[in-house]
Amino acid sequence: MNFVQRFYSLSAAPRLFDIGALPSRHTATLVVQELKTMPRGSRVLDIGIGSGITARKVQQRLGLAVDGVDQSYTMCRFASDRIDGHIYEGDIVAL
Repeated sequence: MNFVQRFYSLSAAPRLFDIGALPSRHTATLVVQELKTMPRGSRVLDIGIGSGITARKVQQRLGLAVDGVDQSYTMCRFASDRIDGHIYEGDIVAL
């Protein structure tokens, strides 16, 4: 069982979004509206967390617990300085 399977299940997190890669402000608004339906404290996984700026906003504004994965050691360090969740360095496919 890999790390994603241990901490997240499709039944617990059936909605997957890549907020940073959304093509338009309208689409991003729809995703945020969907995230708002999640109970405060729900755990989400930010795949490709980058510097963690979006994850921090999700934590602060929506009260969601955010963990992240990124291939870049440098981005993981930035993200770990910004959010309270777990940050994992690596390729999500390999994890």
